[in-house]
This record gives sequence, structure tokens and C-alpha cells, in this order.
Amino acid sequence: RSLLNLYAVLLIVAGVVTWLFLLVSDSRRAARRESDQHNAWLMAEVAAHEATERALQVARDAAVAANRAKSRYLLGLSHELRSPLTAILGYADMMDGTPLNTEDQEGLQMIIKSGLHLKRITDDILDFSKLDVKRLALSPEPFRLREFLEEAILTETPRAEKRNVELVLELAPESPPIINTDRVRLKQVLLNLLSNAIKFTQNGRVTVR
Repeated sequence: RSLLNLYAVLLIVAGVVTWLFLLVSDSRRAARRESDQHNAWLMAEVAAHEATERALQVARDAAVAANRAKSRYLLGLSHELRSPLTAILGYADMMDGTPLNTEDQEGLQMIIKSGLHLKRITDDILDFSKLDVKRLALSPEPFRLREFLEEAILTETPRAEKRNVELVLELAPESPPIINTDRVRLKQVLLNLLSNAIKFTQNGRVTVR
């Protein structure tokens, strides 16, 4: 009887061990399947990310090439516009010294002002195009600061008067009488600032300080 009891206990123990072994094996296979599936998803995500990066790089290269082509086109166009515009302003300046009646003189002044405005726009386009193709070079030169500022203010005075705006220059005593920089670029910056200040001032004063 004792042997039978012992045999029964051993059968139970063996059954429990077998059940535990099968349970562990099933869990291991399930974990492996889940790991393989997760790895497959991860590899697919990496492949999709790499494909997206390649597509973005192609798009970036195309955009850069298109932007450079646009800049080269604008650069050539600006040069083509400057030649006839310079001739127009030159002849207008020659006519400005001849006797004209009031109506003709007003028309001539309109031609000169409009031509100068168009020249500024053309110069800006030319500069931006040069920046894009990395061909813009600065040309520093010494010049008198007060005379430079007064000249810029005088250029914008007619536009300011139409909007009932006063242009004022306040130059600090410690300001250097002569500065050394690119006169043309500095004038472009100053005229753009003055133009915007006048544009957004209905009445009152714009001060260059």
C-alpha cells in the first residue's frame, strides 16, 4: 500500500512537472512570436523612415536647384533692366537742366522719381539674387556720415511731405565725422527703414537718430 501511495505521489509530481514544462514552452514560443513580430514592425518602420528621408533629400536638392536657377535668372534680368533704366535716368537728368513749362517740369520730375524708385527695386532684387548665389561683395569706402544721412533724408522728403510727416536728423556729438563701410548697402538699408517708417506714420515725425 505504501508503494502505491508513493507511486501515486510520483505520478502527481511528474504530471505537475510536465504541465509546468509545457506551460513554460508555450510562454516561450508566444514570447518569441511576439518578439519576432515586434522586430518585423520595427524593421518596417526603419525602412519607411529611410525611404522618407531619401524622398525629403531629393525634394530638398530639387528645391535648392530651383532656387539657384531662379536667383541666376533674376540676376540676369536685373542686369538687363539696369541698362535701359540708367539711360532713362541719364536723359531725364539732362532734360532737368533745360527750360520747361510747369506741366512738363512736373512730368519730368515724376519720370525721375519713378525711375529712381524702380532703380532701387532693381538694385534690391539684384542684391538678393547675388546673396542666393553667393556673389555679393561689399565695397567699403570712407565718407562723411552727416552728409550721407542728410542725402538719404532728402531722398525720402517728397514722400514724407505727401503724408504730412517731418523727417528729422539727430546726430550725436560723439558720432564719427567719417565712417568706412559700403556706402551703397548702407544707403539701401537706411532708405528701406525710412520708407517703412513713413509708410506707417500718418502724421507726425520720423527721426533718424
